Amino acid sequence: MWVTFALLVDDSTHNFMRKLALELERAYRVGFRAALLSPHISLKQPFRAANLAAIEAYFDAFAAGIQPFDVMLEAVEVLPAAGGPRYGDRLAGSAREPGAARPP
Repeated sequence: MWVTFALLVDDSTHNFMRKLALELERAYRVGFRAALLSPHISLKQPFRAANLAAIEAYFDAFAAGIQPFDVMLEAVEVLPAAGGPRYGDRLAGSAREPGAARPP
């Protein structure tokens, strides 16, 4: 079985990212392939694991012991999907809402 670790975003960020994906499609015709997965921050690339139950138990305990926290991104890098168009450089940019103040 393949396992990966990622932080999922809240509903407001999820909706913003979907809106951004639609705007990018309209402006650059990049397709919606990147929108197939929920918006997230990858923490660990996929790897094989024989015992998924042990990993789930570890993260259940870990999540129960931490408080929610904010993550501030200054930019987002979009990488082309395997076999897809090479548009990564063209789409790198700010993840802030237009007009939002830059963090200190």
